[in-house]
Amino acid sequence: MTIRLRVIDDGSFHRSKSGTVWGRIYFESGDTQFPGTGWSDLAVAFTSAWLDALIEIASKARQAQQVHFMDGPLRVDVSVEMNGLIKLEFVGKDVMTKTISAAAVDLFRDAISCAEELIAICKRHSWCEDTDYLQLVANVERAVQFLPV
Repeated sequence: MTIRLRVIDDGSFHRSKSGTVWGRIYFESGDTQFPGTGWSDLAVAFTSAWLDALIEIASKARQAQQVHFMDGPLRVDVSVEMNGLIKLEFVGKDVMTKTISAAAVDLFRDAISCAEELIAICKRHSWCEDTDYLQLVANVERAVQFLPV
């Protein structure tokens, strides 16, 4: 099943006084969205953490990771399945809402695409100096090595 991390640049992106970038971000699979289409969170920080978890799993540094949304008790549990796929369990308020398996390369392509979109948004607004942004750029550079040439 196809899973996509979506960022929606509908004018809701803004930068807090502390420098963090907020905006609409959620996962989409078929007609299901997690946490939901209206979810707003620390988009740059979450996407960077998402890429980092995929890198840890793909590099075999870890067999499982949890990626928490920054605003709320929501997370994605990421683990390796026996058949080489990556299993994603979407957990809201300690209740699993959906489980999906996907190929690592598909998850990387999607995550990198989403990250590049966020990087472009940050550049348009001159939000390129904070640590979340710099970490996202570094994680994209690390993630590209997991794509086939």
